[in-house]
Amino acid sequence: GAATTVLSLWQPLASFLAYGLQRVEGRGWSTEFRGPLWIHAGSKKPEQEDIDRWESIYREAYALDGVEAKFPEAYPTSALVGYVEVVDVVSAEEFSKWQALPPGVKLEGR
Repeated sequence: GAATTVLSLWQPLASFLAYGLQRVEGRGWSTEFRGPLWIHAGSKKPEQEDIDRWESIYREAYALDGVEAKFPEAYPTSALVGYVEVVDVVSAEEFSKWQALPPGVKLEGR
């Protein structure tokens, strides 16, 4: 069968990416990978303080675009939480030059 590719993230960011709340993901490395990608939530249970902080950041980012962010009701750990499609990979420098991005997406990409 086809190979399965998985990206592991801590919560709540794993669920944000899986639910489509997190529209961009930054990495210190590049990849040629494009296509389907499973999102795995690591085993570390998120502290409520971390959930509140990240929800606040994303609430602000979405508000810049005139949209109300809707957050997951739970943040499971040690689990596959979703499936996304990697459509492109760009450098941080290139991303910062994209003028047509909504302000909230630019804030996420910082």
